[in-house]
Parts: sequence; structure tokens; C-alpha cells
Amino acid sequence: MTQKPKKQRNSRLKRVHWPLVVLIFGIILLLIPTTLVGKLLYDAFISTGQPIFGSRFDVDLNPAITTEQLDEITGVLSNHSSVDKASVNLKSATLRVTVDVNDDQTPEEIQELVAGFYDQILTILDKGLYFTVVGSSKQYDLELHVFNNLSFKNEENYVYVMLNLNSTMEEPLIQLVSNPKNPEYVQELYERIANQNNPTDDEDDEDEGE
Repeated sequence: MTQKPKKQRNSRLKRVHWPLVVLIFGIILLLIPTTLVGKLLYDAFISTGQPIFGSRFDVDLNPAITTEQLDEITGVLSNHSSVDKASVNLKSATLRVTVDVNDDQTPEEIQELVAGFYDQILTILDKGLYFTVVGSSKQYDLELHVFNNLSFKNEENYVYVMLNLNSTMEEPLIQLVSNPKNPEYVQELYERIANQNNPTDDEDDEDEGE
């Protein structure tokens, strides 16, 4: 009586079609990577033609300069007794501050004003936070343009001083642009300031896109 169940179990094992089991198992193994690859291809096909949103400064410019800070800089500089007009432009990663001072300012006086304006800007935007590289993260560059009158640029009493500070510099570079070593570069600066004061529609659209 005890041997009959053993014979039944042995007969059941013999009836298992092992080649078929191996084939099914192999098909399952093949389907797993094939399904994953197929899903990736499908997702890529679905997303074709869709824009990818983002910014090249996603991991940079932190903290970001705000509109309120730009307005504060404009207000502080505009209220200076020696200033006729001050404007601020932030494009990409460059903060450009343009100051038109009184026409009778001498080169020495304007250079003193540049130093004072620079200090006032840094009281609003801390140099270590906004204008200094931290690791591999990019920070802002600063340009400060101060002149007495652009219409004087062909006269002896014309003075134009530019301060430049990029995020890798410890101290700013100050140049007397009205006595240029590179006239072509100075002409480019004049055109840049003119475009800033009178932006075209295309430039407005470009700024909005950023």
C-alpha cells in the first residue's frame, strides 16, 4: 500500500514536458528587457517635438537678484546730488548700472563717485553672495558705467569711467574709457549704452524670453 503513491508521483513527474518549461522561462527572460526598451522608445516618440523648459542658470545665480533690489539701486543712485540719471539693466548674468552725472564733473571727481556708487551697490547686493563664485556655481558680473555727458565724447572735458567686476575677481577693475587704449571697444560700449537707453522691440522680446 505504501508503494502505490510513490509510483503515482513518479508518473506525474515523467509527464512534465521540461523543454517546454525551459522555453517559456526563456521567453519571459527575453520579454523583460524588450518591454523596458520598448517603453523607452515609446516615451521618446511621444515627447518628440515638445519643448524642453529650463534655464542654463538653474544651478547658478543663487540667490537671484530681485526686481525690488534693482529698483532700490536705481533709487539710491538717482537721489545722489551729482547724478542726472541712473539706470539698471540685468541681462543673463550681468548687472549693468549706468550713471549720467553732472556735466562739470572732473575725472578725479567721477572716479571718486564711481567708488562711492560701487560701495552703495554692495550695501544692497552683498559681494560675497552675488558677485563671488562659490565652487562651480556661476554668480553675477557687475558693470558700472559713469560719465558726465555722452554728447561730450569728442571734447576735452568728456569723462567716462567704467568699473568691471566678474565673479572670479577679488577687486574690481576701473578704466578711464574716455582715454581709451582700444577705441573699437569703447565705440562698442557707446552703442551698448545707447541700446540700453533706447531698446528696440527685438531686444525687449529677447529679455522677456529669458
